[in-house]
Amino acid sequence: MKNKKSNGSFSTLLIKNYIIFTVVLVLLVIIILFAGQLTMIFQLKNSMLDKESLNKLLARSDYIAVDHIFSWLDCNIIVLDESVENIFVSDNIAELKLSSSDLRFIPAYDQSTSIMTRTAYVDENGEYRIFLSGNQGEGDISSPLYRLLDQEYRLLSWRGGIKEADQYTVKQIDLLTGTYPDDATVYKHPFTDLQGHSNTLIILVPKDGTMLQKQQQRYYIVMVIVFIIACVVMIWLFSLFLNRKVKRPLSTLNKGLLAVAARDSVEPITFEGSREFVQICDSFNIMNEKLRQSNEKNRKLTEDKQKMLADISHDLKTPITTIQGYARALSDNMVPEQERARYLQLIYQKSQNLGELINFFHEYSLLERSDFSLNAVPINVSEYVRSYLAEKYEHIDESGFALQAEIPEGEALCNIDRFHMNRALDNIVGNCMKYNKVRTTVYVQVIEKQSVCSIQIADDGTGIPEEIRENIFEVFTTGDTSRGGKHGSGLGLAISRSIVEKHGGSILLIPSSETEYATEFEIILPIYHN
Repeated sequence: MKNKKSNGSFSTLLIKNYIIFTVVLVLLVIIILFAGQLTMIFQLKNSMLDKESLNKLLARSDYIAVDHIFSWLDCNIIVLDESVENIFVSDNIAELKLSSSDLRFIPAYDQSTSIMTRTAYVDENGEYRIFLSGNQGEGDISSPLYRLLDQEYRLLSWRGGIKEADQYTVKQIDLLTGTYPDDATVYKHPFTDLQGHSNTLIILVPKDGTMLQKQQQRYYIVMVIVFIIACVVMIWLFSLFLNRKVKRPLSTLNKGLLAVAARDSVEPITFEGSREFVQICDSFNIMNEKLRQSNEKNRKLTEDKQKMLADISHDLKTPITTIQGYARALSDNMVPEQERARYLQLIYQKSQNLGELINFFHEYSLLERSDFSLNAVPINVSEYVRSYLAEKYEHIDESGFALQAEIPEGEALCNIDRFHMNRALDNIVGNCMKYNKVRTTVYVQVIEKQSVCSIQIADDGTGIPEEIRENIFEVFTTGDTSRGGKHGSGLGLAISRSIVEKHGGSILLIPSSETEYATEFEIILPIYHN
């Protein structure tokens, strides 16, 4: 029984749920980022001061308001006049020692020039050089700028911006590279107050980040934690869903296996779900059906074995009983002198029959052993059958039977064990002679086909009764169903079938309606290909 309904493959189920899982995570990330951006934009609007507003406050000399705004960002300010004297200094800040020439080396607060990077090296002439590099402008219109200094900090070449000086000091280089002072990065913002004085605003940005940057860092940490928690929850829900999808069919299958272990077979199991699990359940049902058939076959084999033992006992008991009776009569001098020779001849004949029967039993048991193997070699089938009939012709003729053969000059080769195949043919030809009257004709024909070779053996005798045709190759099936007759043991054709099947072939009894002969057997052997 097959489960007809399946809801796609398990891989499709995984892909579909993975897509859902991924989409939910992406949406979650978008929501978190969007919420964070809104928060940061709100904070920036409340904390940042545009250039025009800053210039208005500075023009009015409202330095306290400017300091308050920058202090919220953890920044400090210094306001210098035209003489580079302090006009205003934020609380809790050490005074900077700056000269008018130093101001040219401080990057602008509007980031029109960037903090420069310092690289020291020795050129190809062995001269020590200092290379300062950065950018000026913003976005797509930015351009590189650099300063090349010698060991004495003299300017050798430069590009971009305004030439600051012909020779730099260590402090001026540190101002350009943002390393002076140690705890802050210095920016400048020139402005003019209402009295027309040209002043300079110095902004000191902490190197460990402003308050806004720290809040951003904390926000990113919170965002990562929220994302991890969301991932864990999603994975847990995803695992629960998959566990339900996987555990249900496995539980059904496990119950079926336990039921099979408890008894020979069970009712077929049904399941609707992923294609792979439906196929597994179908395979279980197939296995269960094969197990049932195997148990039925074993039961039949047991019954056949018991029947065979009973038949063997019967077939052995009959000649032994006869031999014992004749021998006892001779031993007790109950047989007249003129009859003694006949009695001894009967004892001899019965012992021969008994020996033949035992040989049949022995041969059949050998063929049924799992370690039995043939000594087969490639043989021309036409030559083999022709040689076999040449050996048997005299015996067939002396027994009062006729032989007609139609054997082509074929080239087909088959793997054949001569000894055992002779035995198979002997049993078939022997039955033709044993169960038919004299002057019956035995017909033998070899037909080569594309991939097989056929050996057909027939006769025009009395034929085989219809009631035993179906079981003709079974053990102890004979023309005398009462098993009390004088004919064969009922093992000959069973042995022939076993030998032919060991050769990889098959043997058939052609139905009466499909042949012109009374009885026709066909042996089919696969053609050998080198």
